[in-house]
Amino acid sequence: MPVWITGILMSGLFWFRTFVFFAATWAVIFATSTVLGASAAFEYDDGYAWTTPVFAKADARGLPGGSADYWNLVNRSDGPERTKPAPWLASWALRLAGFRVELIAERGREGSEALAARRMPPAAEMHFISAEERADLLRKKDYTLYFAVSDEQVTLARQLDITPVRVLKNPKSRFTAAQTPGRYGETTLPLSRL
Repeated sequence: MPVWITGILMSGLFWFRTFVFFAATWAVIFATSTVLGASAAFEYDDGYAWTTPVFAKADARGLPGGSADYWNLVNRSDGPERTKPAPWLASWALRLAGFRVELIAERGREGSEALAARRMPPAAEMHFISAEERADLLRKKDYTLYFAVSDEQVTLARQLDITPVRVLKNPKSRFTAAQTPGRYGETTLPLSRL
């Protein structure tokens, strides 16, 4: 057999072995995560997506905050909001690793079906809750990871024995919740401010 054919076969064998190794590694990680019921939750507003423009649009219309019309407009407006790249990539990486990914939005439920439909991949479920319902949801779902924005959310995760990951909010954010990254010993998602 000519040397060049042997070289091609050996190179192909190397790449085949490499592929099989990585596929087997992924299968073990995926199966373990799935069997253990691993799950992750992302805070939607200023965590998974930069939503300040959507709220500014609703405020500019003069709608009373918290009203049904206000939440309907906010939840149905997809133009001005922007998905943040780092949390989006993290959510897909976790989903590919066998985690169940869910989003949590501190919003009213009016018009929520439009937003939930846009965000289903990678999220398996999207929860629309009030601030008071957050602890009950986190306790009930027993998440493995919680991608939190504010100090309050990080401390809540710590109290419930959920591993918090800090997502940095945009400097132009309308949300005024305190954010001091690393204060509670949590990991910060790199480049999550963008």
